[in-house]
Amino acid sequence: MATADGTLRLWTVARAAHPRPLSPPTDSAGLVSALAFGPDGRTFATGTTDGMIRLWDVTDPARPSTTGDALVGHTGAVDRAVLGPAGHTLATSGVDGTIRLWDLDIDRVVHHICDTTGNALSRAQWRHRLGSLSYRPPCT
Repeated sequence: MATADGTLRLWTVARAAHPRPLSPPTDSAGLVSALAFGPDGRTFATGTTDGMIRLWDVTDPARPSTTGDALVGHTGAVDRAVLGPAGHTLATSGVDGTIRLWDLDIDRVVHHICDTTGNALSRAQWRHRLGSLSYRPPCT
């Protein structure tokens, strides 16, 4: 559940008449406008009203945590999010009228970037495409 104060909380509904929280309120880093759970039940994605998308690890439901940097591309609120059946692809749509497909397999993304840049990926290009992921010259 996401709330108007920008927090998330996971709940169990094993007993539908008596839902109970699994986690304390967690800062969602924005007002959540879209949510999608992955097929493994250990991952979910949130889209926020500021256009950011974050991936979460809920392997330990009592301590959900974000994984990696926010995905940036929408210029307005994210209004839908769907994780693919294998959990490697995320589809999102936004109020900006765009639909985006995100490849969540970092090795495949790096390979694609190297192909696109002609095997010359500078630190600045790495930072722009892969955020704070530690730089390693991938195109050698």
